[in-house]
Amino acid sequence: MDKLTYLQSTDISLAAVIGYVTEHDESVVIRDKVSDCASLIRAIVSQQISTTVATVIFNRLVDITANNEITAESLVSIPTDSLRDIGLSKQKISYIKGIADALVNRRLDLVGLYAMSDEDAVAELQKIKGIGEWTAQMFALFQMEREDIFPVKDGGIRSAMKKLYSLEDIQDDDLINIADRWKPYRSLACKYLWGALNLGYFKS
Repeated sequence: MDKLTYLQSTDISLAAVIGYVTEHDESVVIRDKVSDCASLIRAIVSQQISTTVATVIFNRLVDITANNEITAESLVSIPTDSLRDIGLSKQKISYIKGIADALVNRRLDLVGLYAMSDEDAVAELQKIKGIGEWTAQMFALFQMEREDIFPVKDGGIRSAMKKLYSLEDIQDDDLINIADRWKPYRSLACKYLWGALNLGYFKS
């Protein structure tokens, strides 16, 4: 049984979502592969803003980096004013500069994360200022391609699950209990929930 068939067999509501996304545009569950550094910075840029706005700002950031490539070295050299001009907040600029410095000075080893468990990798990332649980989970889910990540605090996931399961009051424990039926492929389930959101599946 493949992963999608497994998810569809364990949750009839999720099965409907998967069917809708598959029929309309399955490309929405795919994210372009970038370097580890770029992926982590993209997660920082995406904090607490819409996907559309985050994409615009991230692309602007790529445009002002050396050789249009996001590396720790290129980020360190970009003036703060230039980062502010592309729409980054003072706080996010501080986070990005701090992460770049941690990478350059080897206080953060992104390659080493791949040898860790999901929990340890997420915890290790959170040792760096600006990387909270959500950001670490996004890196593990999309970049490290870990299969069983469930970002319970993600606004899109919470909104989708509230509508999909007719939840009046969203509690973390309730969402976690529902998502338990998707194990060990919770990451894939989340990708289809995000995809369905982008396609307007949950609009009333």
